[in-house]
Amino acid sequence: MGQIDLAPGQTKEVHVPVAAACLEEAGERIIIISLLLAKDYRWAQHGHEIAWEQFEISQYHDRPQPNRNWGLPSLNFCSENFIVTGEEFSVTVNRKKGALSSFVYQGREYIAQALVPNTWRTPNDNQMRNNYLEKYATWREAVNQLRVVDISPTAEEDRVSLRFCTQLPGLARYEMRIAGDGLIEITVKFHPVSDSIPPMPRLGLRLGLARVFNRVVWYGRGPHETHCDRKLGAKIGLNESSLGELHHPYVRPQLNGNRTDVRWVKLHDGNQCAGRCSKVTIEAGARAQEMPDNSKWAVFDGLTPKAQWFSKASIEGGAGCRACLGLNFS
Repeated sequence: MGQIDLAPGQTKEVHVPVAAACLEEAGERIIIISLLLAKDYRWAQHGHEIAWEQFEISQYHDRPQPNRNWGLPSLNFCSENFIVTGEEFSVTVNRKKGALSSFVYQGREYIAQALVPNTWRTPNDNQMRNNYLEKYATWREAVNQLRVVDISPTAEEDRVSLRFCTQLPGLARYEMRIAGDGLIEITVKFHPVSDSIPPMPRLGLRLGLARVFNRVVWYGRGPHETHCDRKLGAKIGLNESSLGELHHPYVRPQLNGNRTDVRWVKLHDGNQCAGRCSKVTIEAGARAQEMPDNSKWAVFDGLTPKAQWFSKASIEGGAGCRACLGLNFS
């Protein structure tokens, strides 16, 4: 757009050229307006960015996965597990908890700790001063006390579907659709049942991956930590980081490392990808060790990592900057 000369307090209308072809192509399109210094000053050099904004001109839609016609995977079950197998993979799902406990692809195990629903998150400094542990105590052990009340396994054209209805404080229904090439689609729905259910800190999924998957790539806000109520200083874009770089060393150990408005995220070991999660937007976080409950402000250093922990939330409370501390059902 060239150089813009404006005195303090003045305004000017600027036309931004956008090629018509960009609007017709599939995928999200975002315009970034960036204001840079045109010359050197004592406090900053030429090219220093003093302001920016992003404008979405076409919305993001996750691209459908190509159908590679691998055929219908086989479904077997015993008293403890469902076992779904294809040409190159095997998936094990615990029937009592509805937990995805094993995913073996080309002879390699990817899961270290089972994928389960997630309704709790470690509080941050704002929340600890707001009686967080007392207000949301119902959800602290909710997943450990989860009870499966109904199971419905079915075979479709090219995939097996496992539908679970689980009893929390409310009903959580989720479905795993496992295709013949090993692609797993998971849908989660929560039904509060009653207005008396207390606010939920987080609604999502939690998974422990093999430790070798220590790189994260995501398309969303970054590169630094963001939350639903503290995010406008981060641009939407393609980011990559090690798990260690996602961690933010707050003075008091607390919730950290979250990324918001994430369109998709994947973890890899430099060669192979452990998995790709996508939705319209999600909250996502990954870390090299399980984050302990900091009810006594326990120091995080010195913990022994057993897995790379990945947390995906469809929705969750914020950092508490605007009292976004939980999900209300009333």
